[in-house]
Amino acid sequence: MKRDPIESSCLIEAGYDPKRRTLEVMFPSGLIYRYHGVPRQKYDRLLRADSPGAYFNAEIKDHYPVTRG
Repeated sequence: MKRDPIESSCLIEAGYDPKRRTLEVMFPSGLIYRYHGVPRQKYDRLLRADSPGAYFNAEIKDHYPVTRG
């Protein structure tokens, strides 16, 4: 999955697979997590957020099933 860079101290990159509705994020530690069932608009809002880390924590983390990649 292609990931886009994110300007955040909490996240480095994020990518989205619309067919699988999967959001993939990379953290500064290098760990990658995939969040399943995420609507496209959540990904779009993450990329445009003033604080991507705050948006991620409020709207994605703990709201969708996750697997570590």
